[in-house]
Amino acid sequence: MRTLALSACPVCGGEQAEPIDLGAGEHRRCLDCETVYSTSYADPGDVFTDEYFTGADEFGVDVAHPRFQAYLGHVGLCRVKLLERVTRRQGTLLDVGCGTGEFGAAAVRRGWRVQGVELIPAAAEHARTFNRLDVREGLLADSGLPERAYDVVSALHVVEHVPDVVAFLRELGGRARHGGHVLIEVPNLDSSAREESGAAWAHLRPLEHLTQFTPATLRRALLRAGLEPVQVCTPTWIWRNQTRGEALRDLGRDRQLQRLRRLPRRAAWPLESACAAADRRHGRGAVIFAVARVP
Repeated sequence: MRTLALSACPVCGGEQAEPIDLGAGEHRRCLDCETVYSTSYADPGDVFTDEYFTGADEFGVDVAHPRFQAYLGHVGLCRVKLLERVTRRQGTLLDVGCGTGEFGAAAVRRGWRVQGVELIPAAAEHARTFNRLDVREGLLADSGLPERAYDVVSALHVVEHVPDVVAFLRELGGRARHGGHVLIEVPNLDSSAREESGAAWAHLRPLEHLTQFTPATLRRALLRAGLEPVQVCTPTWIWRNQTRGEALRDLGRDRQLQRLRRLPRRAAWPLESACAAADRRHGRGAVIFAVARVP
């Protein structure tokens, strides 16, 4: 596997940085904008293969199991509803890096008109076949899709993979109409789950995830790209049908709340929901969900 050096901050391009120990891999914190980034990353050609969504190699995750598909469908619906708190209506949506298409499918069910772009052929085919989405295969720049044409352009768990964050955010913004929105979701470096898990944090992935964002550094990146953040929050996508162990790991409470494992599912759910709500209030939820307005 070939690795590439990352010598400058992916957000501001600054080269002055200090080492930061996240428990695995080598990372730096930019002294100009405080963004945390990996010092090297795997060649994207080795990462984004057809095995990425099967879990058959060291990258990606297996999404094929019906139970996980149901979880992704639930999360997709939660995301769309949260987005609609800003947009106040349905419209046209372009999902960049749409993966196997669960978010887009949830948006369609809510009345959105959706197109997708996906780099991995097998994922694009899954999105077309199983989620009935109009998906272009390849990079956004090569998709032939129009500029200034969409009410919302989304990129969920994509931005952490790109070496030039601001250029990518500007590219997303260029596909949205004036007054439209860009939706970004990334893992949250400030999350309770990261604090508890340390080097075992599921989203660390130092050769795959180039940048680790906090709510503050993602907000700065959006502003640097000329976008106006209108909602930045940190949800944790838990689900009633998760096991208690799965929910506690997502919440970063696996050690703190062991007693919940002994409770019936109906009794544990309100406590899990309360933990998720508290983390969201304090910026410590599992992911950062950001919606920015395009001028």
